[in-house]
Amino acid sequence: ALAAFDLLAELHQARWGRKGAFANPSFRRFHEELIARGVPTGTVRISRTLAGDQTIGVLYNFVHDDRVLNYQSGFLYERDPRLKPGLVSHVLAIEDSIMRGECGYDFLAGSAGHKSHLANAEHAMKWIAIGRDSPERRVEAKLRHAKRMLGTIATNMKQAAA
Repeated sequence: ALAAFDLLAELHQARWGRKGAFANPSFRRFHEELIARGVPTGTVRISRTLAGDQTIGVLYNFVHDDRVLNYQSGFLYERDPRLKPGLVSHVLAIEDSIMRGECGYDFLAGSAGHKSHLANAEHAMKWIAIGRDSPERRVEAKLRHAKRMLGTIATNMKQAAA
C-alpha cells in the first residue's frame, strides 16, 4: 500500500506540475502512518488500476460506516484524450464497493468531470472560517464566495455542453 501511495504522489504531482502537499515531510509521514494502520483494519483502501502491467490510476480512499470516501488520486494521463484512467479507476472502485456490500461511494468536494458522470446524488458542503472580524477577512470571504459561484457556473456550462 505504501508503494502505491508513493506512485499516487508521483502521478498526482506529474498531473499538476508541482510537488504540492506531497513535498511536505510531515504530510507524508502522517499519511504513511495512516495507511499503515488503516489498511489492515479496512478503514483505508489504496487501489491500483492496471492496463497490462502499467499502473494507470491509484485511489486513496477511506471507508467509514459502509461508505467509501475518495480522498486523493493519481492518474497516468496520455496524449489521447479518449483514454480515461480516472473514470476507469473510479468505476472499478465503485464496482468493488458494491461487491463488498458497501452502501455508497462519495467523491467528496470538487467538481471534476467524472464526479458528475458517475454520481447519482450531491450533498452540499458547508465551509466555515473562524477568526477575528476585519476588513481583510471580509474581502477574503467575498473572494471565496465569488470563486465558488464561478466554479458552479463553470460546472453548469460544462454539463450543458455535454
